[in-house]
Amino acid sequence: MFIEIINNGSITKAAERLHVSQSALSQQIKSMENSFGCRLLDRSNQGVSMTPAGELVYQRAQEILGVYQTLVNQLELLQKKDRCFHILSMDVIYTYALPCALFQIQKKFQEVRLETKVMSSAQIEQKINAGQGDIGFIVGPPANKELYSRFMFSDPVHLVMTPRTHKRKKMDLDELQQLPMMMISGSHRTQQKLDGYLAQKGVSRQQMNVTCQFESFESAKQSVVNGMGAAFLPYSSIKKELYNKQLEIIEIEEFEFKFRYYLIKNPKSQQEDVQIKDLFAYLERMLDSMIC
Repeated sequence: MFIEIINNGSITKAAERLHVSQSALSQQIKSMENSFGCRLLDRSNQGVSMTPAGELVYQRAQEILGVYQTLVNQLELLQKKDRCFHILSMDVIYTYALPCALFQIQKKFQEVRLETKVMSSAQIEQKINAGQGDIGFIVGPPANKELYSRFMFSDPVHLVMTPRTHKRKKMDLDELQQLPMMMISGSHRTQQKLDGYLAQKGVSRQQMNVTCQFESFESAKQSVVNGMGAAFLPYSSIKKELYNKQLEIIEIEEFEFKFRYYLIKNPKSQQEDVQIKDLFAYLERMLDSMIC
């Protein structure tokens, strides 16, 4: 519960994800603080932040859960159950690449059970580091240099609109600021990287006419298809809509940006199962052909 609160930055959001009441969750954290004899969270109207003691508990809590997950995995092997391979992925890879890759993996490794979860790149790094996942797919190289990482592929980002609402094929950055924009939440690493690139070009997020913010590229894309405005979307997410002429790329002068996706894993993880080692090797070999 404590980890969920920190990852979401809010007791309210964590309570929703955990399907408990906010008051019950607050009481659990209060009991935890009483047990440790120190305050773990600072609460404000903007959410919660960790005290120095809270940062220590957060770090150790992830390690504890990692050890527990390792125990569960080892017991599964000991009892000769099917091995579960845990894959964590940011939304673009999860939606547009993993379905095809998982189909191929399952055909080759039929005895291995695959479990996938979608989350932010930052959360993936935390969980892989804590031993709570076998492999992760993130945008950009990992901030934690102790993690093993391998570059997968680049994904060009394009400004798109539906042809029925916009007839122009090109525009400059000044004109861009007049468009109603569908944007991804600024808390996502993908959007942070795009915001940074646009800032270098002299266009800040605050200068743009952002009418809606979303938690996924799929939601933003559907809003654009429905004629609500424009959006910057990775090419892997719009191939089908471009082919069906539901969306059209608008060229922007002096704009060239790509998301770079990486595979990560924890080199300290004990992989005693030869079959899992083979699965790792197979997955790395097929990285270049993962997009459906």
